[in-house]
Amino acid sequence: MKQMKDSIIPPITTPIVDGEISQRHLKSNIEKWNKTRLGGYLVLGSTGEAPLLSYEEKIRVIAAAREATPPGKVLVAGTGEESTRKTIELTRKAAELGAEVALVGNPHYFKAQLTMDCLYDHYVALADASPIPVIPYNSPGFTGINMTPDLIGRLSRHPNVVGVKDGTGNVVQLAGFRRLGGPDFLIFSGNAPSFLAALFVGISGGMMPITNLYPDLWVDLLEHYRTGALEDARRLEARLLPMTATVMKYGVGGMKVGLDILGFYGGSPLMPLKAPQPEAVEEIRTAMEKVAA
Repeated sequence: MKQMKDSIIPPITTPIVDGEISQRHLKSNIEKWNKTRLGGYLVLGSTGEAPLLSYEEKIRVIAAAREATPPGKVLVAGTGEESTRKTIELTRKAAELGAEVALVGNPHYFKAQLTMDCLYDHYVALADASPIPVIPYNSPGFTGINMTPDLIGRLSRHPNVVGVKDGTGNVVQLAGFRRLGGPDFLIFSGNAPSFLAALFVGISGGMMPITNLYPDLWVDLLEHYRTGALEDARRLEARLLPMTATVMKYGVGGMKVGLDILGFYGGSPLMPLKAPQPEAVEEIRTAMEKVAA
């Protein structure tokens, strides 16, 4: 998994045309991103509307992404389900289709019973059964459960749990993941506003939704930090974060608008999500023009 270190791997959108998955548009988008310095792609994340897709649709997304993703860029598939057995089933299928890593959000429907010990057993059972490396995804904003540094540290001892993605933006927690996970454990931030600060406590890279847009600038930000060009990194962060706030205010729909503006296929999200209204589209366009200026 060395190829994932020091990389930006966006959770990409899932193109929808007339209420159906469009493999053609997904492959076309990835082919455009292939011209950038992205380290790979995450399909079936939150930005990919994974909770709104059927099992069969998820399979089609992974298959199309595999066809379009070239050697040298890693394909990560979101495979988290509510039951351990269904998570194992989808993870094995993703591996069969060519996904190289599984990003796995934790079960959360029965959150009152899902202690850290329950989640530990869930991830160990998955890691034992998975033919590809597993990265737990901690996103309490979606799940209502925060996976603690102690839990992630315990999981890091399993040879098939190679990292963690964290969407909290909590830099203190990220530092705990690094301390307890060890120097080679992969740590990815899903939170753009705290990305630069998180680099100071030892994260490996970014899996932020906003990196669908202007991905090379986000790679530049990471590289500025790694080479010690901290003032350049701060200036670039100041340029990118206002756009980030505007786009992310509108969620998946906002991201898809941004892709349309850049010449990718964005389209509309699946119901119950809604596309932004025309005034919001213009707000996003204005924010993006300031980045491009």
